[in-house]
Amino acid sequence: MAYHWLLPWGLTLTAFVAIDRAIGRYEGGGPYRQEIRRPIAAVQAAPDARHVVLGCSTSNWFAPALAKGWQLAASDVVDAHMSDCLQACTLSESRRLQALGHHFATATLGVNTFEYCEEYRERRSMQEVELMPFGRSLELARVYLHSEDPLRYAGGWLLNQVSLVYGNTMWLQRHTADVWFGSESSGNAWFEQEPGPVRKRSPAFQCDYAAADRAFGRAATRSALVALMDLADRVQLVLLPDREYAADSAEARRGRELFAAEHRELVAGLEGVALVELLGPELLDPQLFRDGVHLSGKGVKRAQSLLAQHLGALPRGQGR
Repeated sequence: MAYHWLLPWGLTLTAFVAIDRAIGRYEGGGPYRQEIRRPIAAVQAAPDARHVVLGCSTSNWFAPALAKGWQLAASDVVDAHMSDCLQACTLSESRRLQALGHHFATATLGVNTFEYCEEYRERRSMQEVELMPFGRSLELARVYLHSEDPLRYAGGWLLNQVSLVYGNTMWLQRHTADVWFGSESSGNAWFEQEPGPVRKRSPAFQCDYAAADRAFGRAATRSALVALMDLADRVQLVLLPDREYAADSAEARRGRELFAAEHRELVAGLEGVALVELLGPELLDPQLFRDGVHLSGKGVKRAQSLLAQHLGALPRGQGR
């Protein structure tokens, strides 16, 4: 038979797919895949909420501030932020919530400079692909075209379409190594008679915003805001400080001014989007951060008070 080779190839492909799916669902898919479902489930569990918070972990303190500033009950605001969720992920999450039939009075998104310096990661592509309704995939393609390496993003999209393992490659490697060999020790202590000094860890979440691939970041932010405009009657973009640009130096001031100026220009072309800048002197203290971009407990309390004060008034009837 001319096509006798189809059977072994078909069986081989089926076996690879089965193995990929089994590994991809290992331990619930791992923390990154589990996180994709969490904010969607939070929204579905709050059907009466009229206000939604999106973005990454730097926005996890927004909901109480919105409730306080607008004098709402805590249940009126649903926190749908996602850990590690950058702007293209927020775009995808917004489209997913819209496809599920959700609509809100307001949607609030926070961004910081680090989100413009983050390079390609398999897990970020996984978030975008698994959240975005397939029919909306061209919106991701338009964002990817602004990247310095669009083919890498396109390849990641394709691989995440066909494989559950690809997006979790980093987690699976670390998790398997821990299970099989134990946690990695610092330095070369496993073979040295006298372990050397502990190396100082490099600061986390730093970004030279001026040198970042900002065209890609701005395209992703704009697309996320456009999607949010379809998800809510009013959208708020909150500019968040970071430790590097909180310093009292000429370089830090230039970074803050560039960050703010580019987002003012971005929002100016989007009717229905309000810009809230939390870049004033109240938060410009490196001691208010527990790492490069996440605020400490003291910083969160101060930022919540500032955000509550800077909110615009809700139109009549939009409170609940």
